[in-house]
Amino acid sequence: MKQADVLILGAGCAGTSLAHYLENLGCGERVVLLDSRTKFDREQRWCSWAKMPKSLAPLVSKSWQKWTVGDENYSIARTSDKFVYQQIYAPKFFEHFHTRWQKPDTLIELNLDEKVERIEEKSNYVEVTTSRETWRANLVFDARHQGSANLKNLEKSNNAYLHQTFLGWKVMFPRAVFDAETAALMDFRTAQNDGVNFIYVLPYSDREALVESTSFSQNPTNWGNHLSAVTKYIAENFGDDYDIIAEESGELPMTTAKLPTKSSERIYSIGIAGGNARPSSGYAFHRIQRQTSEIARAIVERRTIQSSFASNKYNFLDAVFLESVARNPNSAREFFMRMFANVEPDSLIRFLLDESSYRDDLAVIGALPKMRFGAASLQRLRREFSARKGKNEELQTSHGTLCDSVGEPFHRLAARRVGR
Repeated sequence: MKQADVLILGAGCAGTSLAHYLENLGCGERVVLLDSRTKFDREQRWCSWAKMPKSLAPLVSKSWQKWTVGDENYSIARTSDKFVYQQIYAPKFFEHFHTRWQKPDTLIELNLDEKVERIEEKSNYVEVTTSRETWRANLVFDARHQGSANLKNLEKSNNAYLHQTFLGWKVMFPRAVFDAETAALMDFRTAQNDGVNFIYVLPYSDREALVESTSFSQNPTNWGNHLSAVTKYIAENFGDDYDIIAEESGELPMTTAKLPTKSSERIYSIGIAGGNARPSSGYAFHRIQRQTSEIARAIVERRTIQSSFASNKYNFLDAVFLESVARNPNSAREFFMRMFANVEPDSLIRFLLDESSYRDDLAVIGALPKMRFGAASLQRLRREFSARKGKNEELQTSHGTLCDSVGEPFHRLAARRVGR
């Protein structure tokens, strides 16, 4: 049996980020990172308006000072002196850290091609069985997205839930067709067949760009629909004389269900499964960096790790937004257009980064349709009331079972406590 002080399961964005921050802080514990994969060259790009930590800044491959949101009627162009939209290319990120950690005598031990098969918490340690070894660890951080207990049965829960799916091509033209200084965050000039659909364009030069079809919907959008949307959009706006350099695709949950960081006394969920995808947008990179850096500091300083890093304020506002999109999918693009058109860029960006003041929040709320969002707020409150009522009924039932065995006086006492 092998030993580790900190065992991280999954060497994706969250797992690698936590290991990086522990290394950066000079953690004196034995940190081991496991993953079933052997290659991390899948096409992925992570974007954020947040200021990158000094250690990650060299990995930013492109940034944009200007961005647009538009539809068939008009386009909104925005810019900010304080914030830039930045991209990190995932394969470069992984290569930067993993190459070093696979060498001997490094603070982080990275073991690839090692699949986790079972996790069992004992009285004072966690036992993790893999395809190669059995590990004993003081703390386990589960960064795996697929099969996470936190993400199971989300669609059946009493929470707003949408699927974000996307498919994009990195294309190269023989001539100048793109504005290299401007990112198109949402272009709604595409078929609105199911949920919210838009095209996302990140230009790397005047001839090269990522063109991506994205959907927010109650059921995952068919990949063929994404493929048709990308093909049609490129042909209509730029031409058809291009080469496809790379393709990326994926699916993310957009939910306000509580995904706690702390699963038990020694097991924690981080990354997407730890609630780090912003419910209203799917943005996750900034939240992952904030969560993993805070956890690393807590470990090094021997402080208690927080049970959750989510904010009740943003959870409620995002829940109302998702309710509105679910109730009015055909009007959702109006909501986004209103926000980008009527809210000052810095205020909106702070809101998207979970760093907004109440004045920023009021500006965002004020830009949205009052009647439809009022109805969504009521629906959200009904959901919460229903969930709490269900918990109270379960509590009353459990008390009743116990009280029947010990007598009527105890039954009356328990009933009074439940009612408080």
